[in-house]
Amino acid sequence: MYNSMDMGWTPLLFTLWSDDLLIGAAPLSLRKMRFSNYACNLDGNLYPPCVFNEKYREFFYTQLLTCLHSRHKCQSVIITFDAKSADLNVFKKVCEARKLGIRFSKGNGRAIIAVTDSFDVFYSSLNRNIRKEFRRLQRRLDKLGSWKISCSGIDSNSAKKILDIDKSSWKTTWRSKRNIPNDSGLHSLLKVSQQTDCHEQLYSTKVWFLEVNQQPIAFQMVIFYKSTAVFIKTSFNNKFKKCSPGKFLMNAVIKESFSAEAVKRIDFSTNLPVVKAWNTQCEERTDVHVQRDSVLSKLAGFWMKNRLIQKCVKIGNKTGLSDTA
Repeated sequence: MYNSMDMGWTPLLFTLWSDDLLIGAAPLSLRKMRFSNYACNLDGNLYPPCVFNEKYREFFYTQLLTCLHSRHKCQSVIITFDAKSADLNVFKKVCEARKLGIRFSKGNGRAIIAVTDSFDVFYSSLNRNIRKEFRRLQRRLDKLGSWKISCSGIDSNSAKKILDIDKSSWKTTWRSKRNIPNDSGLHSLLKVSQQTDCHEQLYSTKVWFLEVNQQPIAFQMVIFYKSTAVFIKTSFNNKFKKCSPGKFLMNAVIKESFSAEAVKRIDFSTNLPVVKAWNTQCEERTDVHVQRDSVLSKLAGFWMKNRLIQKCVKIGNKTGLSDTA
């Protein structure tokens, strides 16, 4: 996850309300460029817009584009959608109605596990070498002493544990070399997850910890939205890298997700190689490039295509779920 402020990006959460009802939200990043302003999904295209009331879909995307074009003066916008989502077709319709230039490209997919059978049936379907690996990792943990896995909501105590683990991860070294003070995305997630407002009615957030000799060494944050468990953030203490604590913990959280009655699928947010251990299916995503019909738009699109998009995607891929390797 890149630090939007340190790289010249400004995070923006667009929300649309009607009669105290939250219709939808779009987490975005804005950047003032040489030729014009630019907008894209927050954090390397991990977070697509969400419309919570289906009858307002077209109105939501109309207002979103109006806000970006009129208020924020964006000439170029890239929004990422699940390739088969209804939102993609509605967004396309809104762009065409506004006579905006649009083109499509293949985005980074999301690894998905369909929760249909019991975990035992699912686990037995995994590659034999993968199952042996998890047994080997457990033996390594046993040699370190007593260990346990616990789960809690996001509060001041769990937030402190999360930040302590993150400080001991390889990400801290990576950020210090780039003069990035902290993981702004993680801090934002912790802040929002501790708020006691209407957000709790839309989703809930839990965190799992792996502790060795009472020391937290890995965490996995999961957002539960409708029937989906979204594995949104993970990290581990780099001193325990040989035990692959992130991967071991993730397997335990997957097992618990199978036990949750409401969960019908698990979404890893990205499609990094580490998650392929669980025979995941890739859910394709589509990037919609929107440009206002002007010379500035073409220049901005060329500038972003060749300098910023690839850089953000590369950074997002390096710092997402890769902690579990």
